[in-house]
Amino acid sequence: MTYQKHARLALAVAQTLFTSVACAAGVPDDAPAEGYLFRQLAGDAAANAYGIQVQGYMQLGAAHNSNSSAASRAAGNSNFPVAPGDEGFKLEDLKLIIGKPMASNILPRITPLPGPVPADFSVGFQADLMYGRSGQPAGMFGFDQNWGVNQPGAGNPALAASNRQNFLAVPQFYVQAYFPLGYGVALTAGRFGAGIGYEIAPQVRPTPNLFYSRSYAFLAQPDQVAGALVSANVMRGAAGLMAVELGAVKGWQNLQDNNGSRSIIGAVRWRSAGMGTAVNYSFITGNEQNDPGATVQAPVATIISPRGQRRQHHSLSASSHIAEGWDASAEILYGRQAGDGRPDTVSIVTGPRFSGARYRGQNAMLSYRANPGLRYSARLEHFSSPDGFGLFPLAVARSDFNATTFGAQFDLNRFIAFRPEIRYDWQSRNNGNRAFGNGTASKQTTLSADMVLRF
Repeated sequence: MTYQKHARLALAVAQTLFTSVACAAGVPDDAPAEGYLFRQLAGDAAANAYGIQVQGYMQLGAAHNSNSSAASRAAGNSNFPVAPGDEGFKLEDLKLIIGKPMASNILPRITPLPGPVPADFSVGFQADLMYGRSGQPAGMFGFDQNWGVNQPGAGNPALAASNRQNFLAVPQFYVQAYFPLGYGVALTAGRFGAGIGYEIAPQVRPTPNLFYSRSYAFLAQPDQVAGALVSANVMRGAAGLMAVELGAVKGWQNLQDNNGSRSIIGAVRWRSAGMGTAVNYSFITGNEQNDPGATVQAPVATIISPRGQRRQHHSLSASSHIAEGWDASAEILYGRQAGDGRPDTVSIVTGPRFSGARYRGQNAMLSYRANPGLRYSARLEHFSSPDGFGLFPLAVARSDFNATTFGAQFDLNRFIAFRPEIRYDWQSRNNGNRAFGNGTASKQTTLSADMVLRF
């Protein structure tokens, strides 16, 4: 499908959703926008009888950068290493979420909850379906990346970029169970967001990321995993709430393991008694190399070796409501891919004798809510990739990356949000390795905006 056909399809879907939302917006209802369209069409019978919820959103975006040329725009991904990577108008994603929340005092991968400890066993589930440009990075090895509907772009990323191909993905498909043990325990099994890092993926709505563009930290962290995770509340009282998590998964973005060993994920999540301050430590560690002869699962796993080569990623983040209307957050992260330096330990980028790579980063964000429908935000970032590993495939330059982003979020009504932003990125300690403008520039200014329609 050509870029023009994709644009026409996105506009047609947008017009349909705008019409539906406009009609719904005229009906008095204090309920949230999420799930409104389904409730209007099907009534509340499913939700009341079974606890089923159906909701979704559509995200349309556009961007332009200071290094743009006709040739770079035609090739696609001309914003790289800034993400989203496309210039011009696009359907970022159209997402449908079907689920039944379990009755629990903990949201696995997100937060412990205040209130009484539920005394009854409870079961829930969630299934997502996504279509759009974001469907490409949301695909998982061994599952939707292999679907015929995602060809030819799944096998030819350059063609997908130039054609602005949309992809179909199932970012999450999992079941959950709550057990009334201790302060409350939950089990999650299936394919789900890793919950590692400050920006939560896959998103249900654009939060806690207040910007259209993603931080470098988000691009370096794992997105989805497949396996099982246990979440348990371990503290509740005047000192706050604390939950710990531990799970075993098949690796980064992986349903068809490429080396036969499991990775371990975990987290410690603390909240103040009033839920105004949060601190999270989260991690993933495990062998992520491709076994020789196996399909190379790039861009997530770029090392080939007959021996285990451990990869780890750690994130420590904090956020707080610091004053009326003001919120602040910060994150530090560290990642490392081991390499034993032997001739048969090969990087698909640098070649044989891969001896390891590391990356680290810091970011901070400050936001101010001027009124219920308007929020201003600023973000400052630093990301160090001295081995050119941490941002692959968006960038392979050995460099430090810095960025300052200013943006606003206008909630036009409970259904529609508009987020314009201006972002400035620059490299340091890059020794002439230019990452922007297809390797022609060491800095970039990006103007972008998106519109999110919730239904």
